[in-house]
Amino acid sequence: MGIVIPILSGIIFCSLGFWWIYKLDVLPGLHADEAWSGLKAVQFQNEGVSQIIGMNNYTGILQTLLTGLSFDLFGRGVFQLRLGGVH
Repeated sequence: MGIVIPILSGIIFCSLGFWWIYKLDVLPGLHADEAWSGLKAVQFQNEGVSQIIGMNNYTGILQTLLTGLSFDLFGRGVFQLRLGGVH
């Protein structure tokens, strides 16, 4: 019984992870905020970080930085764009 719970937890975790990123590059379509984050990430890669605020004065650049990291590691694409923002 002691091994059953970790195995079931692992299966549930893997299943949730799979469905969380399944067709991440296709569904449900690219939103304007996602596109902005990707474009800003490319700009940060090319020119360096030039601001600490996001699209608005009340948002930060954490997702943009994560998107840039994803682009660095895996190349540029919709899947990589969404990888940093999956929650």
